[in-house]
Amino acid sequence: MIRGLCGAVFFLMSGVGAAQGSFPYTLQWKHFTRTPATALALGDSLIYAGEGEGLVSALRQQDGARVWQRPGYGPLRRPLVLAGGQVLVADAWGRVEVLEASAGAPLWSAQRQGWGEAGSVVEVGHFFLGSADGWLYALAAVDGNEAWRLYTGDSLPSSPWASEGQLSPAARSGQLRQVDR
Repeated sequence: MIRGLCGAVFFLMSGVGAAQGSFPYTLQWKHFTRTPATALALGDSLIYAGEGEGLVSALRQQDGARVWQRPGYGPLRRPLVLAGGQVLVADAWGRVEVLEASAGAPLWSAQRQGWGEAGSVVEVGHFFLGSADGWLYALAAVDGNEAWRLYTGDSLPSSPWASEGQLSPAARSGQLRQVDR
């Protein structure tokens, strides 16, 4: 089966000296993807794009050229997380992997208890992941070892908020919880 191009990543730059009332951005480049890029993150010089079919790419901001690409993930529907030269990828099949940001080399991987979309955030040396199956995870950023997990009984697909020793995952039911780390 031959698949057509059905997604794209666009990079727009603020127009310098643009005429008042005109569109203030100019198209710098575009990069076509096989499926929509639903998991994006912006680094210092690279844009990281995760596609719905489980492909992760790093593109140069300057010209859109692909620097590296890694296949083999399940569906990616939540933003990738950048921290300390690492890219966290959490797919809908429960796989969590951290890649070296500049080359895409895998540093460590872990498997969540169940499946579902996972939103994540990093703070104080840990990746915190909420998951559609109701689990909230804390994984050590250096090696992926599980520090703890908590079953909340409600779907947590959004990225949790972390600040000053508090973790706040938002549930699909509309409830907001507060967890001391």
